[in-house]
Amino acid sequence: MPIPGILATANQSPRASGGTVTTSGNYKIHTFTGSGTFVFSKGIIPVEYIVVGGAGGGGAAGYGGGGRLTGGGNGGNAGVFNSGNFLLSTQNYSVVIGSGANGGGGLLGSGGTGNSSSMNNITSNGGGGGGWNSFFNQAGSGGSGTNNISSISGSSVTYCRGGNGGSNNDGPSSNGATGSTPGTGGGGGSGNNEGNNGNGGRGADGIVVLRYLN
Repeated sequence: MPIPGILATANQSPRASGGTVTTSGNYKIHTFTGSGTFVFSKGIIPVEYIVVGGAGGGGAAGYGGGGRLTGGGNGGNAGVFNSGNFLLSTQNYSVVIGSGANGGGGLLGSGGTGNSSSMNNITSNGGGGGGWNSFFNQAGSGGSGTNNISSISGSSVTYCRGGNGGSNNDGPSSNGATGSTPGTGGGGGSGNNEGNNGNGGRGADGIVVLRYLN
């Protein structure tokens, strides 16, 4: 919600650019899925925001030889979710979008850690990568996430879901699912296998969304 008691007056009509610009009802929305600059050129108005860090990659599992049998890869963890509001003033704001991390590869490869997203001194760290289930023929665990539901974009979206764990199939592994929608969560783990080695899925990139009264 807008900051109580602070209104944009007629001579403070918002003029801004940057990101993908859309409208929803009386709101103008700027969505950043890549790093850039938010340019606000007139007035002082309240703005709502979400800042989400890049997600971790899923873990890879497999038969490592020498009796090292494992279960499925674990899902990657979601990036941190921050939300709130602040006053926009006439200036340029740097927006950094953290990339999601690659999944683990090869035998028993851990997923990488996602990168941080930031805007206006608000930083959301990236999520950690997934490992693997140490028990043979057991499914991997899902990654951690906060499952934040927000309608700041104009529709209800669940951000920061943990990646799914890999399956416990006793055969050739499949690659983990990629967290493809920005801000939504970690990569999936690879399936358990005794021969071929699947890779963990890549974590979703971060996102920054800004919304103000048009």
